[in-house]
Amino acid sequence: MELRTTKVRGLLGVLAFKNNETVSAEYLTHALWDDESPGRSSTLQVHVSRLRRLLNESACPAVVHTEQDGYRLEIDPSDVDYQRFVNALSTGRRALGRGEHAVAADHFAEAVDLWRGPFIADLRTAWARRQRAALVVRDLLPAHSALFEAKLALGESEFVLERLPALLSDHPYDETLAGQWMRVLADTGRSSEIPAFFRDFSQRLNADLGVAPSPNLVQITEETARGGRTGSRPVFAVRVPPLPRDTPHFTGRTELLARLDALLSGPEAAGRVVALDGRPGVGKTALIRYWARRRQGLFPDGILHLDLAGYADVNPVEPSAAMGVFLDELGVPAERIPNAVDERAAMLRDTLAGRRVLVILDNVRDSAHARPMLAATAGCPVVLTSRKRLTGSALRDGAERITVPELRQEEATALVVARSGRRAMTEPDAIDELVDLCERLPLAVRVVAEHVAARTEVPLRELVDELRHTRRLLDAGAQGDDDTVTLRSALSWSYRALRPVDRRVFRMLGLLPNTRFSAAAVAAVGGLDRFEVDQPLDALVGAHLIEQEGAGRYRAHDICREYAADRVQRDESPESRAEAVRRMLTWYVEAARAARSFLIADPHQVPALPSPEPVTPPSFTTKEEAKQWFDLERASLVGLCHRAAKEGHDEAAWRLAACLNVLSGRGDLHELLEVQNLGRAAAARAGRPDAEAGCLTAAGVLHAALRDHQRAAQCFEEAYHAFRAAGDSYGESIAMHNIGSIRLRLGRPAEAIDWHRRALAAFTASHDEWMIGITNRWLGDDHLALGEHAEAHRHYLKSRHLSRKLGDLEGEGRTLNRVARLNLDIGRLDLAVSTGEDALVIHERTGDRASAAEVLCTLATARTELGAYPTAIAHATEAAATHQGMRNTAGWAQALEVLGNAYAAADDHDQARASWLTAADLLDSLGDSRAGDLRARAEQPAVPKPRPERPGVPDERAVR
Repeated sequence: MELRTTKVRGLLGVLAFKNNETVSAEYLTHALWDDESPGRSSTLQVHVSRLRRLLNESACPAVVHTEQDGYRLEIDPSDVDYQRFVNALSTGRRALGRGEHAVAADHFAEAVDLWRGPFIADLRTAWARRQRAALVVRDLLPAHSALFEAKLALGESEFVLERLPALLSDHPYDETLAGQWMRVLADTGRSSEIPAFFRDFSQRLNADLGVAPSPNLVQITEETARGGRTGSRPVFAVRVPPLPRDTPHFTGRTELLARLDALLSGPEAAGRVVALDGRPGVGKTALIRYWARRRQGLFPDGILHLDLAGYADVNPVEPSAAMGVFLDELGVPAERIPNAVDERAAMLRDTLAGRRVLVILDNVRDSAHARPMLAATAGCPVVLTSRKRLTGSALRDGAERITVPELRQEEATALVVARSGRRAMTEPDAIDELVDLCERLPLAVRVVAEHVAARTEVPLRELVDELRHTRRLLDAGAQGDDDTVTLRSALSWSYRALRPVDRRVFRMLGLLPNTRFSAAAVAAVGGLDRFEVDQPLDALVGAHLIEQEGAGRYRAHDICREYAADRVQRDESPESRAEAVRRMLTWYVEAARAARSFLIADPHQVPALPSPEPVTPPSFTTKEEAKQWFDLERASLVGLCHRAAKEGHDEAAWRLAACLNVLSGRGDLHELLEVQNLGRAAAARAGRPDAEAGCLTAAGVLHAALRDHQRAAQCFEEAYHAFRAAGDSYGESIAMHNIGSIRLRLGRPAEAIDWHRRALAAFTASHDEWMIGITNRWLGDDHLALGEHAEAHRHYLKSRHLSRKLGDLEGEGRTLNRVARLNLDIGRLDLAVSTGEDALVIHERTGDRASAAEVLCTLATARTELGAYPTAIAHATEAAATHQGMRNTAGWAQALEVLGNAYAAADDHDQARASWLTAADLLDSLGDSRAGDLRARAEQPAVPKPRPERPGVPDERAVR
């Protein structure tokens, strides 16, 4: 077929590239022309008509259809070279994963041979140039690399020696090609050339891109430079991840599915982030699962799907663990998966490079929770789902936010009909009432529809009337004082259908403190062996009474948990419930004790809780495991502390509070303060003055974090006298340190130095390096407050040295916060920024949100003075949001003041005024006199004056 004009050839190329997909007229216009001259739409129609005529005249087996606002080329995919290329590449990768290297090499060679010339070579538009560059990086280079990998595995090094240099010349920064070149040099006895090659490559990366080689490339260099034949590096079976579970009886959501099509189709979707948010049970997960399964052809290398279980303030699945799961699903052997999160991220990026994979991160807690995973999966389209609006991901990561609403009336009706059959159509009024009762929430609709379907002999009207008028039922969406209908009857149907052992396990869920729980906790409360609960929990999942979130982790929606609580009161004796509660408290206390011992170097370990019935708490082998457990179980531990104090379990209450002091830098600080007050009262009732002093100390730390320094001082001084009276020298040393810290915050640094020196002498005498490091950090703050910068620098240096020696990453990050602030104070703005960014990286790894917010304010101030106003505003905005989420009013006000400064410097006086006035309102609520000063500034906002020159100190790069 002869296509005479460039635009017609280009039009056919674009439609063939999008084979069998509708392409909008706007997209085609953008692809064919760079300008937006009037009449392009008419010109496009002319080209479409010419293409149709030529296809018809040549009897080509392809047809152009006009669709709503676009066109679609109906064609056999095997007639499109690009689709054949994709299929050959995917087939080769599967063969490589099975170890069939010769077969894989044949398919990779076929794929490479199909790439004849540039993509849509006739078009010279900006769109075409971008697509050509993107496809070479995403598809062609990985195909060549895969071919070289297979050939190296077959020992055909000469093939790689001949073909690779030209590619490396055209793509001089590609680390995959560089690594393969060094391996083939080693294979052919030319190891002596490797150091020079690596040096030149590294210098090119640094000079042109400002980056260093990845750890993976460095490792390859070290291995190959030792000489000898390396053959292929260990080739792991790169598997195609399985599809997520299908969504039965999915209905409606037409607009949302079309939106996902528009965002996640085509090469421009690579690296795009889509964030779905909405209320629990609204169907976010069902929507993306349904779409992904029906668009699996867009992702021939698979779909990675993981539930991060991140609702509310808990953080069940750490990014590092999620990366490990994905690497395992992709076939990376366990022994090759590194421990450090940065190295895992690098390996995941390398493994996904060039692969057409969709990543689904389900149930994300917030933007910060998702950010490390987005960095590790850069280049892949990623879909996030969350109960929260992920505005941070939208601002910082360019995520497209979509709020998933409740079903439309007709969609919810269709869901009921799909499960209940034709009889639903005979009583439409009853179905409408049923849908209204469930508030069109898919979860509630599905639960009710399941049981309507199981009662074919009962008229729908009778079932609906039962739901509406049975007052013992749980509410299925009632709001405020609206006491209409519940789901208790529907749930009772599922409950009665269970086996007796399954019913008992379900009842025990009503005693748990949270809707999210582990199988181990269920076993403890039920008095069962851990593995005895697996089958009952599977049965509850199958009955839609709970959902599985991850390995050994489950969730019950509020209505189901409320029903379980009702059943346990009805069906278990008071004695049975009391025994179950004792077992549950003992299990959580013992688990928290075990996790705390990994996180705090405290000679005051929390003592075991005596119990007549033994329990088996989880065991931990690393700090990361212990930290993850606390993040997972935070809501449960807080709820249990309240319950234990209320029901007279004082020994359990103060122990839980003592264990929760490890969370003082994360989450809702007021919530944790209430826990410590409960623990102190419980310890007093139990006659444990030592425990009372410990809770006083933890409460003081929280008051200090909330800027309530007078109350913090009171707590620390009471704890000091209590420890002295008990003859507890270690507790006394801790109290001295804390008194020094609060003296500093009260503006009395000279007194602070005296208390800190006394504490330092005590810790030095007991060889407690952890506390020596912390006290040096605070001594640095004391001297900084006095303007003694060199002395402050000396103490920070000691503190960081000890943190590194002890592997205390969180402590190192907090010290770097101080160093960044010191550099800011003496006018070394570039060093303040670089040190602050180093600290921020550490805080993101450790989850220390309070310290992250603190250093973000420092960074915002430094960038304001450097004139980088948009970045400063972004830093201050994130700091304010973090403090707000932690209910830290003083920190929130401080961040808003910094934000106002940045806006004022950028001449956005309206935003500056709004920020300062909000900060003033917050300070008013604390009784802080600075509120008046901020209101005065808001009347006449101005750019902050530059800082004067300050005296120097030794080069802070030594500290960094």
